[in-house]
Amino acid sequence: MLQDLGLYTGGILAGITTNMGDHYLHPLHRKMQRLRITDTYIFSIYITPYGPKWFKSLQLIGYLRIANITGMPDLINALKIFEYLWMQIAMRIRHQSYFFQSILAILGGIHCITPMENNYSTPDTARLLITCPDQPGIVARVSQFLFQSGANILDASQHSTDPLEGLFFMRMEVRMPYSDHFKTAFEEQVATPLGMTWKISYTHQRKRMAILVSAYDHCLMDLLWRWRSGELDVDIPVVISNHSALEKDCTALGIPFYFLPVNGETKAAQEAAIAKLMAEQQVDFIVLARYMQILSPQFVSLFPQRIINIHHSFLPAFAGARPYHHAYARGVKLIGATAHYVTDELDEGPIIEQDVARVSHKHALNDLVMLGRDIERQVLTRAVKAHIDDRVIVLGNKTIVF
Repeated sequence: MLQDLGLYTGGILAGITTNMGDHYLHPLHRKMQRLRITDTYIFSIYITPYGPKWFKSLQLIGYLRIANITGMPDLINALKIFEYLWMQIAMRIRHQSYFFQSILAILGGIHCITPMENNYSTPDTARLLITCPDQPGIVARVSQFLFQSGANILDASQHSTDPLEGLFFMRMEVRMPYSDHFKTAFEEQVATPLGMTWKISYTHQRKRMAILVSAYDHCLMDLLWRWRSGELDVDIPVVISNHSALEKDCTALGIPFYFLPVNGETKAAQEAAIAKLMAEQQVDFIVLARYMQILSPQFVSLFPQRIINIHHSFLPAFAGARPYHHAYARGVKLIGATAHYVTDELDEGPIIEQDVARVSHKHALNDLVMLGRDIERQVLTRAVKAHIDDRVIVLGNKTIVF
């Protein structure tokens, strides 16, 4: 791999200690440092005392000065250290565009900065969800592994059910280079020893969301508007309906619309057609935006914890059809909506999001319908966004939503 190793300034700037404040490196090292590994990979770093404040406190592991790299007995280990430190710097440069541009100007036309190993991509944001038996040292074990993997923790949330159930839940959002080996290493070194159920997702791998809808348009249109405005970081490859009324609204946005009517005799064939479309479009999860059909257990089993339904009542009260009519007849003082994952039991799946509005005897039936639909839109959007952002962990018939 090392075809031509050159040392240009007598040392490599590999890091800055945490919280340096106004203390800067010796002027001898405030220069461009260049290490040429091959004809393909060229790395250049320039340190200036006039850089932004964030650059003064890069959380790297220290200042590595190699006086004579070609004479080191363990050259490969030195290069691995440099690689790790470079990835830490690159992660910050990529997400600080104004500083990245100043570096290009200073160095006079470097067009590409590339990590050493070709199994890494540019730094990306990843989300890690963990469930395991509660015990001391979980956070430390995970954090140490992420640090050794070149990750920077952006956000961390945790919850424990000890002593009742003795379970520990954690969601971490980290910035790290994508690695083909991360999952295998994490499973062997962390997950298996601690008995974890876990998953990781990367933001560059956008989820693909299918929408099923009937004739009511308020939930669908709210999702489409938020998707078009960029509020929902997701792709919508298909909308499917058992009515044709909303086709123009979807195709006007460039979203394929499939009209698949259904009745008692054609239900199995219709669900088979939907499942085929899901597979062809590589759909990750499904949203029922007031889809007024009961899905069969066979269909639900194809997408466990990946079908989100909005129910037009504050469950478990007033399940079934015409909930606002029942609420009006009972003279309720609260109406609401519930978003939940679909299971074989009708309207009994794990609840993701709920909300309510106060009403009184002064509200007519139409008032309740109008208020209810507004709540439905908000609740469904929040539930969908929580799923997209990997903030939901399902525990039996309950959820932990970070």
